[in-house]
Amino acid sequence: MTSRLLLSAVLVLSVIGCKKKPAEEPVQPQPTATVVETTPPPSSGVVVATMAQQFQVCFDKEKATSNPPSSAAGTLTVKIETDGKVSSATAAGIDRPSLQTCLEDVGKATKFGPQEPPGASIVVPVNLK
Repeated sequence: MTSRLLLSAVLVLSVIGCKKKPAEEPVQPQPTATVVETTPPPSSGVVVATMAQQFQVCFDKEKATSNPPSSAAGTLTVKIETDGKVSSATAAGIDRPSLQTCLEDVGKATKFGPQEPPGASIVVPVNLK
């Protein structure tokens, strides 16, 4: 009985030791790329942060009037063409025409990085105090 158990153990060990190693896959050539020196376009987040600073300038001008607002809230919808230029900027929810015009002018003067065709539209929340 002991020899039978010993024989079984030897068979198990020899079967385990005889497992085939997986075949190594042939090494594939790695693709190459040509590096072109370019300046990456500014990200929309950075551009919108700059716009927010200019929005505050518009609001500060409005606060300097004889009837200053305590706050202003709304949105500015900006349509960006494929070359990054803004083709339209429309403020909504702003109840002061001069402030609305100033915010739209800021939007129209803003330059974004190139966009994939057909361009892009973004809605920028405006919350000024």
